[in-house]
Amino acid sequence: MSYQDYEKSLQQARISLLNSTFERFWIQSKSTTKTYSSWYNSLKYQYIIIFLIFITILLLVFSLPFIIFSQYYSNSYHQQCSSLACISTSHRIIENLDLNINPCENFYQYACGGWIDNHFLTPSETSISYFKEIYKNNLIILYKILQNNSEINSPSIEKLQNYFYSCMNTINNENLARQTLLNILQPIGYSPLLVKNWLGTDFNLVSSLIYTHQYKINPLFHIGITIDEKNNKYYRIFFEQSGLSFDEHFRYYDKHVRYLFNQFGIKLFQYLHSSLSYYDILKQIDEIFLFEKRLASIFQIKKSHNPYEYYHIRTYEQLQQLFSTWFNIEIYLQRIFHKNQTFFSNQTFLILTPNYFNRLNEIIQTTPKYILANYITFQIIQDLLPYMSENFIQIQKSLKIYLKGITEEKPLWEICMKRTDEAFGFATGALFISKIFHEKNKEKIEYIVEEIHSAFIETLPNIKWMDNETRQQAQIKAKMIINRLGYPKWIEDNRNIDRFYQDLILSKTNNSIINHILVQRFQKEQNLKKLDQRPNMEEWIMTPVDVNAYYTPSKNMIVFPAGILQTPFFDPNIPISLNFGSIASIIGHELIHAFDASGRHFDGYGNLNNWWKKSSAHRFDEHAQCFIEQYDKYRIGNEHINGLLTLDENIADNGGLRIAYTAYKRYLKRHHLLSMKYIKHQQQQLLPGLNLTDEQFFFIGFAQTWCTKTTFENANIALSTDTHAHPKYRVIGSLSNMPEFSKAFKCLKGSSMNPEKRCEIWLTSKIVKQPC
Repeated sequence: MSYQDYEKSLQQARISLLNSTFERFWIQSKSTTKTYSSWYNSLKYQYIIIFLIFITILLLVFSLPFIIFSQYYSNSYHQQCSSLACISTSHRIIENLDLNINPCENFYQYACGGWIDNHFLTPSETSISYFKEIYKNNLIILYKILQNNSEINSPSIEKLQNYFYSCMNTINNENLARQTLLNILQPIGYSPLLVKNWLGTDFNLVSSLIYTHQYKINPLFHIGITIDEKNNKYYRIFFEQSGLSFDEHFRYYDKHVRYLFNQFGIKLFQYLHSSLSYYDILKQIDEIFLFEKRLASIFQIKKSHNPYEYYHIRTYEQLQQLFSTWFNIEIYLQRIFHKNQTFFSNQTFLILTPNYFNRLNEIIQTTPKYILANYITFQIIQDLLPYMSENFIQIQKSLKIYLKGITEEKPLWEICMKRTDEAFGFATGALFISKIFHEKNKEKIEYIVEEIHSAFIETLPNIKWMDNETRQQAQIKAKMIINRLGYPKWIEDNRNIDRFYQDLILSKTNNSIINHILVQRFQKEQNLKKLDQRPNMEEWIMTPVDVNAYYTPSKNMIVFPAGILQTPFFDPNIPISLNFGSIASIIGHELIHAFDASGRHFDGYGNLNNWWKKSSAHRFDEHAQCFIEQYDKYRIGNEHINGLLTLDENIADNGGLRIAYTAYKRYLKRHHLLSMKYIKHQQQQLLPGLNLTDEQFFFIGFAQTWCTKTTFENANIALSTDTHAHPKYRVIGSLSNMPEFSKAFKCLKGSSMNPEKRCEIWLTSKIVKQPC
């Protein structure tokens, strides 16, 4: 029966019911014996009774459609989903929750407490999360593929397999590992740590740095090719600070780190059969530590998210002056790029850390040559050490335990599969997508991406602090964002992959150390040869197996590799609220990077270009300061999060969540129409065993994306090096800034998750109402 037929029959039923009621009462009234002593014989009271009955019936008749509609709506819209995907998802969510926690006090613990209790950090792990679990599963898929020799159907895949199996055939021969390492060191001359009576006649700083830099080992500084941020049609040579054993500069002030570093160095050079005594080795290793400490003291620390402050262009003459007192930059450039001096005289160079290079001159000039030789040798050895025999790897164990909290290495298959993916990412990506990536899922993801994109553009008029002209430019940039999903198209053809890796020559007889440095050399050459090319705007810096996503401001492009487009981040067979809470918030996160404290300085074409009115830029900074102060207050143990270091990611987390929520509301409004014949086809099904609303599912989907367990040591490192806040505060910080979250979970004003003060930049103030 159609809705129109239903309305017509309902109207007829009303008329028939009223007619029969009046007729019944009229007949009864005429046939009743008059009894003047009874109140009901009074005509006045009879009319009152008839009127009351009439009103009652009328109310019932008119409420009937609403009762039917409500019952129909309840049965169809809130049906329980009984599919395998829904049952599995329901079980996962329940297992992850900690129902003993008040969600309004600590939503991260509420959403992830069960997950944290149920997950165990193995001795080889510094942290575990859904991101890492899925990546490990992706490696398992690749490992299974490599076991099937029928998949080996191209030269690049054959190289990939040779690399993997050379890694699996660990060098158990300590003498072979030692000799391989010494052969690699020989071109720069053995350092004083390896030979007695070192004279230094064979040591040349320029030649040593050319050799190491060609293998992606970067003592003193890092050179490479990058897109010019002010004109992305061209590449530019860049220089930046590099060359520390510890990314965390505070390590150089830790006496126990110094002790462990020295003990590691002593054992290492004893294993390399150094001719020096214990105390001579100790002295020279300690000198390396102190030299690196001096380098760390001049490293520039990022204190701004304005990319203009790191865009320092120098002419060839200015570059010569920068290095003239301690380094022959002319010879270095000619040999690194295989070009003559005339070529470089017409180039300009990007110096990312000019203050470092200004002060490096003094350090080099006051450092004895033998310390520089030892330092460069030690940098090479540390890079190669993980590829050597077990005895060498174990030398570093005490230092690793103290720094990272890990006591064992990962299983060999996992180590080798990860290295293979890092070395042959597009070849492994082609194998991976052939097995697990479905075009139908890609279409559904593209739909969600479009929803996010549209939601952001449509809500820009609601941004009250932004002037109209700047808002217009923001809309133009947003419309120009390029989205790429799954994998780059060129890897669909194996011939393209073969051409990409054709210059990487690996022998089946190579050991893992040799293969490692050959891959490093290949990757460095891939970068350096870009100097003669125009930028490829479709080039990916992540590969399909990666469980991550990124935004590139110089291309105004967002990339979502196939590796992340999986459960629990995305599943087309579960309630859409969970997908919007998880993958859509990640998509929104990457989109907001185009408008965070760094990305906002780039225009729609991907060039550094100030398109902001001063008034709006000032107000943006005021809103950004709110985030800095908010996250500065969060603590891990006794240490505070760095709100400035994590600013861009915090803006992206908050804005991405808001945009995902808005997109979700838009989706409901368009698909859940107020007509019964549509509702049964567009229902939102409940998950079995969970008495939660759709909005609550949305926020749980977001929070459980970031469930993480980590060692104390790893969390401590992240505070000073990671641009992301601790996962706990990625959840708490974002949700406590959303009044919609507080409403969904009925959090009282002033509770931890519903604070008096909230921070917001990319805000959707207009909330779409859900259908009745």
